[in-house]
Amino acid sequence: MSQENMDTPLSTLSLSNQVLGAQIGKKIGDNDKQKILDALAQDTLNPDGPYYYYTDVIQQVLQKQNVTLAQLIQPENRPVNTNQTFILCTDLKISPPIYTLLTTDITPENLDTEYKKVFGTIAPQTLMTAVALAEHYYLPPEFFELLLPNKDDTEAQLKQHLLKVHKIVLLHKTTQMTQLTLLDLVEDRNGNVTEDTLTDILHIKQYVQFYNLEEQQARVWVGLKISQTAVNGQLSQYDQLFNNPPLYGQKFAPDDKEYDVAPNAQNVFKSNLKQAFAVNDQELYQIFLTYIYDENDNNGSFCKNDIAHTTAFYRFCLLATANQLTIAELSILFNLLDHHQISTEAFIDKLHTTVEWLNNQNLNVASLVALTTDNFDTNQSPEIENLIITLNSNLHDTTLLDNPLKKALAPYFASQLTLSSADIAYQLLIWLDNIKIHPEDLDTNQFWQQVSKIDIDKPFTLSQEVIRYCHRIAQLALITNIFKLSLAEVTLIVNQPDHLKKNLTKVYPTVENLQFITLFHNWTMQLMTQAPVVITTLSKDQLTVSMLAKAINAPLDEYTAAAQQVDPLATSDTIITDVQHCLFIQQWYQAGETLAVDATVVGSLYDPSNNYPLSLSSLQLQTKLPFNQLKTGITNITKEYHKGNLYQAAIIDNDDDIELWDLVRQKIDSYYLYVEVYPLGNNKFKIIYQTEHPDSRKLGWGWLSSKGFQYLGNVKDVEDQPGSHYELTTYINWHEIEDTDMLTLVLCDHGEPITNISPVKFQRQDYPTQTFIDQLATELKIAIPTQPELDPFLFSLATSLLNALNKSQRKTVDGILAENLSSAQSYYYLEHVADNSLALTNRDQLYSYLLIDNQDSYQVTTSQIAAANASVQLYINRCIQQPEHEVGVNYSALQRPFFQNWEQYNRRYSSWAGIRELDYYPENYINPTQRIGQTQMMNKLLQAINQSQLTSDIVEQAYHSYLTDFELVANLTIISGYHNELNVETGLTYLIGASQEASPSYSWRSLNHNMFINQGFPADAWSEWQAITASAKPYRNLIQPLIFKSRLYLFWLEQRQINSEKKDTLQKTNKRLFPNTLMI
Repeated sequence: MSQENMDTPLSTLSLSNQVLGAQIGKKIGDNDKQKILDALAQDTLNPDGPYYYYTDVIQQVLQKQNVTLAQLIQPENRPVNTNQTFILCTDLKISPPIYTLLTTDITPENLDTEYKKVFGTIAPQTLMTAVALAEHYYLPPEFFELLLPNKDDTEAQLKQHLLKVHKIVLLHKTTQMTQLTLLDLVEDRNGNVTEDTLTDILHIKQYVQFYNLEEQQARVWVGLKISQTAVNGQLSQYDQLFNNPPLYGQKFAPDDKEYDVAPNAQNVFKSNLKQAFAVNDQELYQIFLTYIYDENDNNGSFCKNDIAHTTAFYRFCLLATANQLTIAELSILFNLLDHHQISTEAFIDKLHTTVEWLNNQNLNVASLVALTTDNFDTNQSPEIENLIITLNSNLHDTTLLDNPLKKALAPYFASQLTLSSADIAYQLLIWLDNIKIHPEDLDTNQFWQQVSKIDIDKPFTLSQEVIRYCHRIAQLALITNIFKLSLAEVTLIVNQPDHLKKNLTKVYPTVENLQFITLFHNWTMQLMTQAPVVITTLSKDQLTVSMLAKAINAPLDEYTAAAQQVDPLATSDTIITDVQHCLFIQQWYQAGETLAVDATVVGSLYDPSNNYPLSLSSLQLQTKLPFNQLKTGITNITKEYHKGNLYQAAIIDNDDDIELWDLVRQKIDSYYLYVEVYPLGNNKFKIIYQTEHPDSRKLGWGWLSSKGFQYLGNVKDVEDQPGSHYELTTYINWHEIEDTDMLTLVLCDHGEPITNISPVKFQRQDYPTQTFIDQLATELKIAIPTQPELDPFLFSLATSLLNALNKSQRKTVDGILAENLSSAQSYYYLEHVADNSLALTNRDQLYSYLLIDNQDSYQVTTSQIAAANASVQLYINRCIQQPEHEVGVNYSALQRPFFQNWEQYNRRYSSWAGIRELDYYPENYINPTQRIGQTQMMNKLLQAINQSQLTSDIVEQAYHSYLTDFELVANLTIISGYHNELNVETGLTYLIGASQEASPSYSWRSLNHNMFINQGFPADAWSEWQAITASAKPYRNLIQPLIFKSRLYLFWLEQRQINSEKKDTLQKTNKRLFPNTLMI
């Protein structure tokens, strides 16, 4: 008992978790929080699946931030070692132990083991009904109607079926998808859950979210067919589409017959499809040609009436509707986006991106066709004729070629194509020559050769090649105008396409390139006034990470961290070579801003092991050893020469990053080379080689750096092996290696490379060999698994994400985590801690036993003592209501007043405490508007604080005024009284009070004796003190109230001094008493 335990608020759920955790810790013999969490993560008997706290934290934080890993960083921008499974499970809220349960294939060999792991000692025959399964999984019985086993199944078959049901239930509880869809997905892969199954589930959830589809609609986009299964008495998906109601009263069903779907054909198959999908004859046929027709079949326009083909029609129509496209527009996009070259899911993503891009650019499908088509109209239009006439009229030099010709033509093209400048037109002419594909495509020289010969004074006919040239240049002009490209942007696109994307040589007008051009333009718009400088430095290969960070006004350290997710070796001085690289960095930086963490933390979401063990920080997390001890251990195992075919050495740089190099003994002609690296952070290493060359003492070594060849120095004899073994100890800046993944050493003679001897090359590795790990473990005298445990990494990652939340977000996430932890701990207690004799089977019974609610909302707060009182009250209530069910009840104690008043107010702590507060402090809990006999002093206080906005100064001033008035009343002394009835038990008593001053003031009040009850008077029996405003100055406080003719009067005596004169003129003072009365 302490004031702190009474006053400190905490949630009821947190207190319940403390109680449960303490009991679990007692059971496992260790109260360490991590050990308890480990026990929960291994509890496969939990009907909700094992609980993994750290991934739950990560998942809840991402959900609160409305972020999914699938969308946060695009696949092409993720780390090389991205853990795709972790991304998938995080977005689906599937923990690693649940993933293991889901993806474990059930075989005859492991059937009994897996069943016992999930169901324990429960006999499979007891789980054959929907009610039994519902009680086991805490789900409605209706959920299992579709999942019941066959009554004739053998025990092995029954176990196999129940394990499949368990996987479906786990998927339902994590993804909230229906049992029908989950069953179809599992059955589609022979009853197993694979990573492809989880990918389909994630896609369905994304489609529901992004397209506002229903689940049964989204499922057909991942390859599932229209369902013909009715669930819980509802119509099947097929019947909802075709038989609700049936067309012409005839129920439609697959019959596997061939029907003609040509526009002029009429049949029941076409009629039902048109009604269900709201399409006409031409649109239905267009779908058939675009999406269903197979050129290898000889069926022409005939289509089979089966579920597969019907689903294909439905899938296409849904795509059109969801993307707000017509059937014709979607058919065009199918061809533009190369549908046949990619999977359906990839096409849906590509289609979504394209439609969203078109909407953002205020374009439609027809516009996109105009921007990307390679099939132009060959008719000679008036606009083309005007262009030719303009060129011939103003340009007469027929000998112009190449750039001079383009510069001469540019002003006229700019005018005719409404370009903003001749310089842009000049760049477009270069662009056009660069992207020639077909033989009929003319370059500018060829175009002018034909055009310059035309006699414009006579009617003329242009060749199809000239017309095509005009259309192509107009297309580029349209691209430039629609996307509002600047001269700097066009110049970079045309002349340095590899500065847009690495290895891009030509920018053809494809959908993908146009989308990237808009990304480029939007990026330059974000740069605002810095855009020209950034583009110029980028074109000159001088744009660094620090310059870009300054241009967008981003903190350099955060932006460098983002750059390192794109290039692990990046520093603030790293040169950025292309726009895509800039956009990748920007995406990582914005991801960090979204989650309010460093980009390094975001990177860990895609590779939770943090590239173990390539940095001392990740290695320290795994081994829990100090940095210096790790450095020493790595140094000790790499500082000596190891003979053998393969030796992995580690270099620790000044940032505590570890680079691993495979140092292989190599034979080069007659030379053997052995290399040793000292991982001391100072770039020191030693080259040892053995040779019979007579002039070896004159030889030396050089290396290829980013600045070119650099000589390292001459060799010297190895002390114990002179004349055959030579060594060179030197230094290399590993960050300046020409190829970041390859160290190239060159044997030299007198400081110059020996050209007839091949260089020696050593490869950098991403992960350590088992030999290296074993050597390090032996040196440190600890165990280091090759596959590290995720707990330390996920703990660090979860902590970083949780600490980045604001106060409101943190409170919400903490609440959800507490509820999930409570559920896991409750099930663990029921299964592993509770005595079997108690027969506890659910959380309600656990609440009844432990006397603390394990299902309360996290928002409900209490205190340690309040919760203890509530538990006691709960127990007392049960003893009073059902004493026969409790052990050791003292029936005589139940007759005490406290228990007799139990039902009235003592049964609840809140009401009991409330009455105590009302008894002790009634003035704090009565609504001011409902107070009886509220005094003028209180009215004055309320009026003062209600006149304007409430501030501390106003309240303080009003309260001081109230205390001043109260002090006057509190210091009154009662000096007289009067009762207006002969019976003192009835009537009113009037009292007169006097203040403490030398010339006191007087007040009066009354007491209603009719309200006397329970040996006392209630507060409202008294009237308030009211000042007597008459200038009464009673002699020796002789003032008396009285009632005359039902009116209250005051009577008092005053003393007055009267001066009189004698004959001898001397004054004499007489004092007399005069009565006074006042009616009140």
